[in-house]
Amino acid sequence: EGAKDITFKGITVGYSRNNGFALKNCKNIIIDGCTVKGVGETGISMSGEDCTNNTIKNSIITGTGTHAININGTGIANKKYIPCENRIENCDISNTSLNAKIAYAVTTEYSPGVRIVHNRIHNTPSTAINIISCMGSTIDYNEIYDAVREALDLGAIYVPMDNSWGTT
Repeated sequence: EGAKDITFKGITVGYSRNNGFALKNCKNIIIDGCTVKGVGETGISMSGEDCTNNTIKNSIITGTGTHAININGTGIANKKYIPCENRIENCDISNTSLNAKIAYAVTTEYSPGVRIVHNRIHNTPSTAINIISCMGSTIDYNEIYDAVREALDLGAIYVPMDNSWGTT
């Protein structure tokens, strides 16, 4: 918790009951060219209002119990819009939600300014990208296929409207 200015490069993490990486209130963390596989919960988790300017890139996340990547509550302070600048770029994300069929492959909630670009997301029973109350976020140039294979009433990209916390 609270780590900053660290790069993880070429590391394989797997076969655990919990998360592969858990970043809480971390800044300037780079996960580059890593593999996360066979974890019981989330592959990579980011949380906390001070969890900003982190990058997951060129990585493989596969065989997760719930989400491949979960970014939740980052960049939010006193219910105000503060771009978190967290990024997911050029990753291959597959075979997610093995223990929770309605868990989304990539989910971002209350994290404005997230960039999800140039990823391949496939073979997931539910939504590939879920984005809730993430104003100013970007979803570009992702290849999504074989998504929402088991869940109902969802789409490959799911963006429900929820501005209950407001923006300033």
